[in-house]
Amino acid sequence: MERETKRQLFQMSYGIGVAALIVIFGRMTALVWMCVVSLVGVMLHVLAINRKDIPVISHLLNHMERDGNVPGKGAISMTAGIVLSLLLFPQAAAIQAVLVLGVSDSLSTLVGIRHRKKFFGSKSKQGSVVFLVSALLIELLFQAPLLALAVAVAATVAELIPFEDNITIPLAVGFALQVI
Repeated sequence: MERETKRQLFQMSYGIGVAALIVIFGRMTALVWMCVVSLVGVMLHVLAINRKDIPVISHLLNHMERDGNVPGKGAISMTAGIVLSLLLFPQAAAIQAVLVLGVSDSLSTLVGIRHRKKFFGSKSKQGSVVFLVSALLIELLFQAPLLALAVAVAATVAELIPFEDNITIPLAVGFALQVI
């Protein structure tokens, strides 16, 4: 299995796992756990940057990190997006934000990297369509169709913004759910 596929399957599993954590234990308990994960993640990140060999973590970074990326950047930014969602939004909105981040972003990347022709920065049309459809399907589990579509469109636009999408996607989902 290629590196990017492993990376995206890990991201998807992480997102679904955190959403399950929120459902089972509640928003505040999940927030405490995610803050602990953030602190441990930053410590491991510092060790990895300083080329320290950390059992399991070094193996994961060597087999899943993108070439040229700062070690653990994606995991840290995804955790930051999750923590922001848990801090800013009610439980139901946080769950939806985490699921769209974990599932839709991963699926769009898996499809998008297989298409060379880009239409918006580094984004492919196919990847963006997969993002929109998967975000819509997730939102339909929670919302009426029109609201689900509006949230999915907001998340898709956030994914296209040339900023860290692990932050913009969950914020767009949460804010769209609060405003619409």
